[in-house]
Amino acid sequence: MYLGLSHEKKFAGIVAMSTYLYQRDQLADLVSRSGNLETPLFMTHGNADQIVIPERGRGSFEAVKMLLSDNGKENGHLQFKEYNRMGHNDLTSECLRDVVEFIKQRVPPT
Repeated sequence: MYLGLSHEKKFAGIVAMSTYLYQRDQLADLVSRSGNLETPLFMTHGNADQIVIPERGRGSFEAVKMLLSDNGKENGHLQFKEYNRMGHNDLTSECLRDVVEFIKQRVPPT
């Protein structure tokens, strides 16, 4: 998520799974040259994650929303979805379907 949001090259979308924003203060410094502040972001997290606790994922999502609004950007292109009984190394069929759908909506077929 950090790399996607801070990268100067524009991406079609960013998927962040069971993660958190560990360098919030540094991300704010990179915002000015990022090409991805308006790039769709889909963040997933399992409510049974014991490695990255769900509160950390939710907090990171809220931090990204704040970072964008502090820089005059909308945040309607950001999505966060939490999945029941999904641990850190798990992938439920619902989560997989949602990620595939997110990608299909942003990447043109070849």
